[in-house]
Amino acid sequence: MKQLLKQTSIFILLFTALLGVSTTVHAAQGEHDIVVKKDGKHIKCFVQEEGFKNLTYKVTKSQKDPSTVRMNDVVEIRYSGMDTGYWQRAMRALERGQWEGAAGSFLNVYKSRDQKKWRGAYGLFGLSAGLEELGEYEKAAKFFGKLATDEDMAGHRLVFNALYRQGICLARAGKGDEARAVAKTVEARRSDFGSAATGRAAAIVAVVDITSGKGDRVNTRKVRFSYKPEEKMLFAEKDMWLHWQRLWGSVLEDAKSWDKAIKHYKKTQEVLGGNLKMSIPLSVKLARCFQEKGDKESAMLHCINADTLPFATDAELAYARFTGAAILLELSAAKLADTKDTEKVAYGESQKEQARWMLQAVVNTKDEKYAAQAAELLATIK
Repeated sequence: MKQLLKQTSIFILLFTALLGVSTTVHAAQGEHDIVVKKDGKHIKCFVQEEGFKNLTYKVTKSQKDPSTVRMNDVVEIRYSGMDTGYWQRAMRALERGQWEGAAGSFLNVYKSRDQKKWRGAYGLFGLSAGLEELGEYEKAAKFFGKLATDEDMAGHRLVFNALYRQGICLARAGKGDEARAVAKTVEARRSDFGSAATGRAAAIVAVVDITSGKGDRVNTRKVRFSYKPEEKMLFAEKDMWLHWQRLWGSVLEDAKSWDKAIKHYKKTQEVLGGNLKMSIPLSVKLARCFQEKGDKESAMLHCINADTLPFATDAELAYARFTGAAILLELSAAKLADTKDTEKVAYGESQKEQARWMLQAVVNTKDEKYAAQAAELLATIK
């Protein structure tokens, strides 16, 4: 189970640049916030409250009563200050899969919460999610819990997701009783959170059961998340959906249920469609599953897929290139051994050269683990 908990990363996660969230630096928007609605309308305003069900805003600071828009009609919020500073440092770190750097930048965002109200909730959630990604589950649970109980953030939409992630982190830290208590709290606040509360509570309980040794036999029928492709807000429903998809896939991997894991990841990719930022990490996971299953050619194809498409992180590229090169060398050796077939030999030589290029690329990366292994393998190529 410890191996499972280390493998399950979900920021997926999460949140992550792998999650399809826009991390582009938009044109400077001054002191105004930008709220983008489903219908494409951009509201230049000053956000007052980002609640569970509604967002309130003022078009001018002197506006007496704030206007209201339903959160279900909002697809993106760009707060003043998100186009620069520590927030953008965190976004760039996420794009490179550098979780430690992202967590540090989110901490600095949180520390400057007195300057901008949004920085408190977003900075604290980002810090917590970064700690989860790094495997610091108890610390992550502590900070998720702080966000969920902070009076200054009461009513913020991130409180719901923070409670869910707190429960998940407690479960992953082996604190099942505490995690179940959080699940009960989530369920009890159904009037605040809506019907999604039942699905989140069920997900927490499922992870508790996972850590007790039930593996892929855990009942997940009540687990429900929604994938909203138009959604661009960070730490929103789409992120939580991918968080769960990757987590459950890792459960199947840990149970060595390779066919189930492959089916799960492929189905997830189908839902994602052309969203490369969110689907690339699943190509890496599919490569691992096929490799473990013994289907080396399929594993190699998914490694090449992750290598050639954009948005893969440094760590994913290092794994994909090293694993793909190792498989290519094995396949080329079989072809080169058949000296009577000139076409096979020529194809084997081309595979070997491709593997050489991929290994050299890994050697030049900052990933120390795979760089060292790639150097050793590269030295064996004649």
